[in-house]
Amino acid sequence: MSSARPFAWLVPAILLLGASGCADDSTVGSPMPSTSRSADGGAPTTPPSATPPPPSAAMCAYGTAPAAPMVSGSFAILGGAEMVAPPASTGGDPSGVWVASGMTVYLPSFAQGQVDTTMSAMTGAGWFAFESGQFRFHVDVDLTIVTMIVGTIRQATGGGATGAYSMEGSEIVFEPSCMEMADSGELMGEISRRNGFSRTGDTGRLVVELDSMLGTATLVVELRKVG
Repeated sequence: MSSARPFAWLVPAILLLGASGCADDSTVGSPMPSTSRSADGGAPTTPPSATPPPPSAAMCAYGTAPAAPMVSGSFAILGGAEMVAPPASTGGDPSGVWVASGMTVYLPSFAQGQVDTTMSAMTGAGWFAFESGQFRFHVDVDLTIVTMIVGTIRQATGGGATGAYSMEGSEIVFEPSCMEMADSGELMGEISRRNGFSRTGDTGRLVVELDSMLGTATLVVELRKVG
């Protein structure tokens, strides 16, 4: 059983705010090897990492991709006086083709007083397909995280994967056979292959926990069924 994590590319994007020594209004990030995007136009770098490589380093065979609209997302901080928490997953059949219709990142409580969630923002596009026990997805995200300590962090990141999946209660379990992701560097954390899923009619929700030494963040992707 593979230990690779299909959403591993997102860890450095969310948790770079924990890095030290960055200048104010800095631009950080390491784009996927399959794209030449860079926030500052420079060449991508490959920081050292002890993280095992994904199941396949080659470009994944995604098949036909649906037209995914660009959507806006927001940030929130877990806990606090209002007991902010991501929505509970209720399960359902994920079969079909979905596009992202919204995104929310719930940052761990340590971010309280360190991240301005009202000024931070993200935009992106993504699609997910679940067909006959097989999954495929690809997501691109541009993040702007306004911090009180290291200034403004901007990063363009993305990733995708293909493989098998199964449902266990309200969790969707990924067994990736091919992955593409940004190099994660030393801040790489573990992301469970088991993620929450909910479906109501032609709308759905994927809840992904991002675990690392800096705490647990949660990505919630709202979905709309298109096929």
